[in-house]
Amino acid sequence: PPRSTLFPYTTLFRSLRVQYLASVAAGDYQNAFLATLAQNLPRDLGAGFTTIGPHREDFAITFNGAEMSSIASRGETRTAVLAFKLAELAYQEQLTGQSPLFLLDDVFSELDSSRRSRLINLLGGHQTIITTTDADAVLRAVTQPHGVIRTKLAHVAVAAPKPKRAARKKKSGAANG
Repeated sequence: PPRSTLFPYTTLFRSLRVQYLASVAAGDYQNAFLATLAQNLPRDLGAGFTTIGPHREDFAITFNGAEMSSIASRGETRTAVLAFKLAELAYQEQLTGQSPLFLLDDVFSELDSSRRSRLINLLGGHQTIITTTDADAVLRAVTQPHGVIRTKLAHVAVAAPKPKRAARKKKSGAANG
């Protein structure tokens, strides 16, 4: 989706940059990775886990030349991460021709109501599971055809989504009989 559908403040993200921080030298990743694994084997055996590799790698996200974590609010950071997740979703759909199950954990905690509504609308055509500790925020944002399943102490209840408001018809001067 275009940035403007999720972000009303697109100027904030115009200079967004993402850099992949590999745990081995760029270039011939496979051979560098295997060599580093062999070099680190004694340390990894002592630690009980592999200390390098994709599971230990990260991304550096900057905008306007500054590290995002140092200048963005938590809501702005969460919104940028959601943009990447939505791009990943679109990429997977394009790559496989199928819509994957989309999992979002506590996604509403730092989004304002406007961004919550935009996100719900963007997810309308996707099977999505959203976990949250603020069910009321979800219920305020969710309308048909979305559904909500509430759980509480191993009890599951399906909550009916609120219907969309139909446009009111103006009453004419004639009496309806």
